[in-house]
Amino acid sequence: MPWQTSGDYVTQWESRVSARPMEGVRRTSEPFQDWKEHDEWCAAVTTGSSGKGGYKQAGKEPIRVLIVDDDSDARNALASILRPHPSVLVVGTAESGTEALQLAQELRPAVILMDAQMPGMDGAEATRRIKEQLPEIKVLCLLVHIRDIPTALAAGADAYMMKDAGRLELCSKIRALSC
Repeated sequence: MPWQTSGDYVTQWESRVSARPMEGVRRTSEPFQDWKEHDEWCAAVTTGSSGKGGYKQAGKEPIRVLIVDDDSDARNALASILRPHPSVLVVGTAESGTEALQLAQELRPAVILMDAQMPGMDGAEATRRIKEQLPEIKVLCLLVHIRDIPTALAAGADAYMMKDAGRLELCSKIRALSC
């Protein structure tokens, strides 16, 4: 299973997401050092306090996420990783690019986790269509091969990550995209 459950460490990542420093906000390029720091950030988001690693977000809604992957095990794994986090709300899952386009229009998520390789309408085409119709939605493309990075970015993906990345990196990227 590509989503690791222990030994995670988030490294600085490259994407088209820029870090916008604001008072009380972690720079998006700063990784969580461990799960304790991540949990403190989640608690700060939930309570609206600004503890170490968190930021002031009183009264804001959780980050709405749509998961798109043709592999049901991968969809379920991603959902199980994200559901416990109070700062993230999984609003739906889709198993194809066509279904992703339909659910994006209906559910209006803030972030879509998009598998790059799917039968029928692949992740690149689905991303292109979603960004044409709903440019405010951020797309995080999930890749198996590094060679797919240019295709994902050319399609309009806002960021990418490899499927074998850890949970902390996934949460950090979703958070960065929602800022």
